[in-house]
Amino acid sequence: MQEKYYKYAHLILTKGLCINEKQPLLINAPIEAIEFVRILTEVACKLNIRDIYYDWTDEQLKHTQLQYFNEDEIKAIKPLAEIKVININALKTLIFHLPLH
Repeated sequence: MQEKYYKYAHLILTKGLCINEKQPLLINAPIEAIEFVRILTEVACKLNIRDIYYDWTDEQLKHTQLQYFNEDEIKAIKPLAEIKVININALKTLIFHLPLH
């Protein structure tokens, strides 16, 4: 099964993202996907991609945090897509988003 994950990671990087070694890579994933992110990172490194960033998500942590926000604080939260666009334009980073489901 591990071999299939390595092949899938290679396919994602080379055909899906068409990333080259001079481009940064941002992997956005839930913390439950750590094993695949490790494989994806190893494959990326074998492809000479050296500029790799991680953006971890955890729904339970976010839920806990939001329980303590008041209504104004919740309204002030920037949409995640807006934050990502700022990062993408600044870094010209390729993003791989790994959804949990």
